[in-house]
Amino acid sequence: MNQYKTNTITITREMILDAESHPDFEGYKTPCEAPAMSLKQVQICYDWFDKVTKTEHVTKERWPIKHIIEKDAQEYISTGSARVAAFLHPDIKGTYPHFNIANLQELWSESCDRNFRFYK
Repeated sequence: MNQYKTNTITITREMILDAESHPDFEGYKTPCEAPAMSLKQVQICYDWFDKVTKTEHVTKERWPIKHIIEKDAQEYISTGSARVAAFLHPDIKGTYPHFNIANLQELWSESCDRNFRFYK
């Protein structure tokens, strides 16, 4: 099956390939990233981008977005999956790891606390 469905949109392999070949996509251009990227990972990232609060402007600070998503989802997420999901999401501006997401410091702290409690 070439799609992973949730309530937001259905991410397809074609969407990922179209995003990666788009001239504005600033992701990995080498084929080595493709095996690590799965439809499920891109969908998890897209859904995460859906639920976070967006801001008007892109942050200048570097935050480990993929790690925040990983801790929230409690599974591995490739950087390429986060890049593609952000590119596909109509409300996300910027390029990895600089996006228009509010409260990244709080999200990072919460994900670290949640992860610590999970392993305790």
